[in-house]
Amino acid sequence: MRTEKLTKPAYTTIQNIGYVLKNLWHWNKKLFLASVVRIPVLVFLPFLGILMPKLVIDCLTVKVSPWHFAAVIGLATLGIIACNVISQSLDGWITWNVIENRIHYIMLMFRKNMDTDYENLESPEGQNKLEKANQATNSNNKGTEAIIKTLILLAANLFGIVFYGSVLAMLNPLIIVFLFMTAAVGFLFSYYAQNYEHTHKDDWTPIEKKLDYLIDKCDDFSAGKDLRLYRMTRWFGRQFQTLMTERTLWLRRIALRHYLSDGTVGIMALCRDSVAYAYLLFLVLNGRMTVADFTLYFGTVAGFSIWLNGLTDQFSKVQHMSLEICDVRSYLDIRDRFNRSEGTPLPDQESWPCSITFDHVSFSYPGGNKKVLDDVTLHIRAGEKIALVGLNGAGKTTLIKLLCGFYHPTSGRILINGKDMTSFNRDDYYRLFTAVFQDIHTLPVSIARNIAPQLDHPVNTDKVNHCLELAGLKEKIDSLPDGMNAMMVKEVNDDAVQFSGGELQKLLLARALYKESPVLILDEPTAALDPIAENELYQRYGTLASGRTSLFISHRLSSTRFCDRIVFLSDSRIAESGTHEELMNQGGKYAKLFDIQSHYYQDHVTEKAAGDES
Repeated sequence: MRTEKLTKPAYTTIQNIGYVLKNLWHWNKKLFLASVVRIPVLVFLPFLGILMPKLVIDCLTVKVSPWHFAAVIGLATLGIIACNVISQSLDGWITWNVIENRIHYIMLMFRKNMDTDYENLESPEGQNKLEKANQATNSNNKGTEAIIKTLILLAANLFGIVFYGSVLAMLNPLIIVFLFMTAAVGFLFSYYAQNYEHTHKDDWTPIEKKLDYLIDKCDDFSAGKDLRLYRMTRWFGRQFQTLMTERTLWLRRIALRHYLSDGTVGIMALCRDSVAYAYLLFLVLNGRMTVADFTLYFGTVAGFSIWLNGLTDQFSKVQHMSLEICDVRSYLDIRDRFNRSEGTPLPDQESWPCSITFDHVSFSYPGGNKKVLDDVTLHIRAGEKIALVGLNGAGKTTLIKLLCGFYHPTSGRILINGKDMTSFNRDDYYRLFTAVFQDIHTLPVSIARNIAPQLDHPVNTDKVNHCLELAGLKEKIDSLPDGMNAMMVKEVNDDAVQFSGGELQKLLLARALYKESPVLILDEPTAALDPIAENELYQRYGTLASGRTSLFISHRLSSTRFCDRIVFLSDSRIAESGTHEELMNQGGKYAKLFDIQSHYYQDHVTEKAAGDES
């Protein structure tokens, strides 16, 4: 039998209500005040409708003058009309303005996405928290938006219970006790259903992540070719059906508990109303209550019952929305490890390029037991060109991630010019590096802005032209009708220019040249190119990297022969280090791998030359 583990929410409902109201007051004081005004209006409007029949019967029974009768009914009618107009106007205004409230939370999450430490986004825990936070903000009926209107209704229900209860208390206080007891039973069942849904959210969140991935790939035209050519549509269909079946099972479990909860609430409401109405009939039949008072108390009991049901229902919704607010706050509260205070001053340009030291660095990814790097010690001299080579999984890219500050070492230190990297301010630290990674990402802006992506600085067009020329892309850009002002990313801009793989690599080279930083990092950006094209591009990088400390990663060992030193990683450690000639003379792992690759590439070049001749 499965043991259900209940997880306690990070914040209580009261804490989340305070958090939401504090934000609402800060973001939109008019909305806050309008919400407060609507609460008594929601209570008085139905009560005036209950009071009207009593006033009519009293006037007819006492036989007041026509003017008195008209005045009483007229004032009551005006009160109902005024409350109705105010209520409808406020409801419409609030409905549109609470959308802005959710947008504020979305912006908070957006800033967190952009600013949080990289490891928080890439880790499974961070991904899970982000997914739940996205679910809590992805529609109008989610907590970040709907909780405002729900709190208004909850407060109106509380006020209505107090107001209607004070009227009923004048008849018999025991009625209030009985009505509350029946409402409490329904509330407990509702609480159980809501709590079950929250405590099992982690069970279906991974399912929804996989479903989102499948849906995204089905809509992605760049994946459409592979899906069709390799007949992967059936696999996608089977996976989608399996995941939907799993998700539906969870929906059924939740629906069953809500069905039991709603049924119990309905039964309690039936018992509550039956007993209360029977008591009122008993008083009338025994001459202890007038017909006018009967209409008042009958309507008040019905109204009190509605307020009680509403209180249970709205509080249950507030609890559910509070759990969604918890999801948002849990993501926003993820702790960042990188220093964001003033920090150690960056090395000035006079001390460029920088030296880099990995001091007994070990690292394991969050949730993993295997060491990806194990006691790595490496000193890179200022201005030195280093090649990091090795088989897949050796730890090359992980070493770069640690150097860039995307992750923190499990043990050991990384020093820049002898100073611990954690002592620098994060944003300042990022200025030290120009990195080109294997994954190519361009922005839906102009070519010039892609080369100079720092929006807080204007584009230096002369510098962009110079970098394009050095990268060997200026002729291509000049041939475009809009030149460097041509837009990129076809998914966003219909008239966007599209580049080949080699041209995109040159664009990234121009971007790397534009950002003048003391450390240059190339993490296999040319993996999609043929060996000759890769070698040419690496040679160009090597020439243009003068005056910078440079790290080059490649699976193709021949592309990094120009480096001052080659570091060969194997089994999470540095296995060999030296120049190309030194490592070849040693006859170790590097030499064996180089010989294997050289035979393959010689055959590749021969085949290519034969193809060109034919």
